[in-house]
Amino acid sequence: MRGSTDEELLALIGRRDELALRELYRRYAPYLKAMARRMTPDEDEADQCLQDTFFKVWEAARSFDRSKASVKTWMVTIAHRLMINRLRKKRVSTEELTDPERNLEASSPAPDHVTRMYVADALETLDADSRRLLELAFFRGHTHVELARITGRPLGSVKTTIRQALAHLREVMTGRRA
Repeated sequence: MRGSTDEELLALIGRRDELALRELYRRYAPYLKAMARRMTPDEDEADQCLQDTFFKVWEAARSFDRSKASVKTWMVTIAHRLMINRLRKKRVSTEELTDPERNLEASSPAPDHVTRMYVADALETLDADSRRLLELAFFRGHTHVELARITGRPLGSVKTTIRQALAHLREVMTGRRA
C-alpha cells in the first residue's frame, strides 16, 4: 500500500479496502488534524472532525473526480467544510475575538513544511485588514454577514475585500493573474 498513489488508494477505498483507508489516514491525518486544530482550540472537536472526514472519505470515495482536484485537495475541502459546519452549529452567541491572527507556524503540520511556508509567505503579502478577514472567514467560519457585523463595515466592502484578497493570493501562489 505504501507505494500506491493517493488516487489508487481512493479507488481501493471505493471498493471498501480498509488497508487503503489506513494508508490514506497515515498520510493525511496529521495534516488534517492540524488544520482542524487551527480552526478550534478544542482537541476533542478537532479529533471528531478528523474522524468525520475519514468517514466521509470512506463513504464518498467512488464519487472522487480527479479532473476537479487532487486527493489531498478533495480531503482538505471535506475536512474544512465539516469543521465550518461544526463551528457554525456550536456557535450560539457572538464569538469572542481574542487573537484572529494566530501564528500559522504554531499549528500547521510538519510534513508539509514547504507548503506551509509558501502559504504563510503569500498571506504576508496581504494587508492586515484583508488577512484578518480571510482568517476570520476560513479559520473561524464566519459568514460575510457576520464579518460585516464584527468589523462594522458594509457587506459589499467585506465581500470585495475577500474576493480581491483571494485573487491576490491566487496570483502570488500561481504566478498568473486570475
